[in-house]
Amino acid sequence: MRKKLVFGLWFCLLVIPCFLRGQEESGALKKTFTRLSGDYKIGGTGDVYFFTYNGGLGFSAAQGYRISERFSLAGEISFEQLKDANLLPLTLAAEHHFGKKRKRFLKIHLGYAFGFTNGVYENYGVGGGLATGADYGFYLLKTKNIRLLASFGYHFRRSGLRYRPFTGGAEIHDRLDNHFVSLRTGIEF
Repeated sequence: MRKKLVFGLWFCLLVIPCFLRGQEESGALKKTFTRLSGDYKIGGTGDVYFFTYNGGLGFSAAQGYRISERFSLAGEISFEQLKDANLLPLTLAAEHHFGKKRKRFLKIHLGYAFGFTNGVYENYGVGGGLATGADYGFYLLKTKNIRLLASFGYHFRRSGLRYRPFTGGAEIHDRLDNHFVSLRTGIEF
């Protein structure tokens, strides 16, 4: 059931923006773009005294604007299904495109990740926090209207942890720092 839901959401994110596109300005470089991507993150959660494996799948949709051939800005919403919790990051990304044909890029993003539990641990609650990171990538295929991309990056997610060890007992609040490396693929149009 969960796989069908994830596939349905992914399909909707891929198809709906195609119908919502407005008229583009004439010229060789389209000013606005939509990017849909999926990634796999692997890393750890915690600090030196409490560091555990964490990782999972993520999907994102971004709407952006090209300032020039070299720079673009984008707003991005993601869904990350991790081992311990689920995160919903909302970020702003700045990208620098470089290389002979602008096929490589460096993306830096900053925002806030809303957190919620995935139902695995009933005594835990997850809150939101800082979401930041950087990606280095390249375009695998670049045509006038469609670009396929791949990137490798580091992602930092800070989330709040609420733990109640006993029913009716006091709630303990702490923060978790999540460090991930990710491999992402996507399509831009």
